[in-house]
Amino acid sequence: MLALGVLIETTIRDKIRFIENYNGAILPALLLSIGATSVVAHLVCGKICWTNHNPVRRRLWSRYLLPTMIVSTVIFLLELVSGIMCYSHVTELDKSFKRGILTNMKDYKDDVNVKEEVDVLQIEFSCCGSIAYTDWFRTAWIHEDYLNDLKLQSLRKSGFDDGFISDDVPFSCCSPTSMRPCIHHHVHDNDLHYNYDYRTSMTINKKGCAITLMEYYSEWILMKAGAIAIGLSFFQVRFWLYIISLVDNNIAIDHPLSCIKSMENSSARLCPDFVPASNNDQSKCFRKLETLKQENRPEIYFKQFKGFWAFGHWNSCGA
Repeated sequence: MLALGVLIETTIRDKIRFIENYNGAILPALLLSIGATSVVAHLVCGKICWTNHNPVRRRLWSRYLLPTMIVSTVIFLLELVSGIMCYSHVTELDKSFKRGILTNMKDYKDDVNVKEEVDVLQIEFSCCGSIAYTDWFRTAWIHEDYLNDLKLQSLRKSGFDDGFISDDVPFSCCSPTSMRPCIHHHVHDNDLHYNYDYRTSMTINKKGCAITLMEYYSEWILMKAGAIAIGLSFFQVRFWLYIISLVDNNIAIDHPLSCIKSMENSSARLCPDFVPASNNDQSKCFRKLETLKQENRPEIYFKQFKGFWAFGHWNSCGA
């Protein structure tokens, strides 16, 4: 979870200029906080489960098993919510990219930093415009200082105050896979270019940058992060249930009543606390066991019998 939070934080921050009306810090902060909490909680829960593995200390630490399950359940729910949020943020990020790229396209002719980042974006992701390359046809991206007299005259006649608009796109929209020299001015005017038809031999990238970015962020970042978060949540629950079941089984096996029943049946169960120290204590052992059975209070004498290992098996009172 920590790694997912860092990954989303760094990748979104890298393209933060093109994200509009979207708080990119919420999801990474949630993943980072859940990840940090999970690490601490798992260390504590692991300590509790490991300590309960020791029969001597189990009586004191077994009381913490229920809180361990509660904490694990809370972490499971938080990770499940974070995974669902990764999926839900796909739609929000898509809208934010579309708006943000269009806003930067409008500032392309006036801000050199914006121009540089837009050009780098279009070259890096082989895209053009926000949704499609035709977005540039509706955007005045050429500054008036660089318009020739004919275009300036056309601009004045049009009465369009925002700037000159034509079927032109920046050079960064050019496709490197095209063998023909790039045609990025008058893209839809077949008559101005020799042996050219924009419907079949276009030399620029057609796909919009918002579409391309979302293919990267949704499929490779958010969707995978959501799947990993949800998968981890269910895996952790299954893992902790398995650990708790092992500890619970050990507690049941080492319980005095279980040991008494085991020795009465002359089985080979491991009940060291109820094995006599020598054969001379057999009669005493049986009297104790009978008393324990009648009083149904085996815990009173739980620590009075000490076991030993001999000839590859545990001796029992019936040996």
